[in-house]
Amino acid sequence: MKTSDGNNTIKHDLILLAVFILIAAILFLMLNRTDKTEGNYVYITLDNIEYATIPLDKDTVLSIDSDKGKNIVVVSDKEVYVESADCPDQICVDHANIMYEGETIVCLPHRLIITIISKEGSETDAISQ
Repeated sequence: MKTSDGNNTIKHDLILLAVFILIAAILFLMLNRTDKTEGNYVYITLDNIEYATIPLDKDTVLSIDSDKGKNIVVVSDKEVYVESADCPDQICVDHANIMYEGETIVCLPHRLIITIISKEGSETDAISQ
């Protein structure tokens, strides 16, 4: 005598899988739906000291030399990226271009932090000071 328990189990597994995929898709859309504000400036700190604040609408190539190493930071078409660095891990060079407020590129070996901000001078608040 043949039972349909095997077919019901597969059917329930497929329904459960579809529910998980639906939940994952909803969460993905909610997390990526945040309004991104384009920044106006790139704020650069070196060893936790302000190094430069550059308008994003001004194409610039900045060579940043320190006792820890060298980075080439490029501002082009309202985006910022690290063109080259002599650090061993190259994470800052491999990072995607940034352009939205709050986005950062960090080179830990060189203690370099590049952050997009909206207004000049708005990089710190009472908590981060």
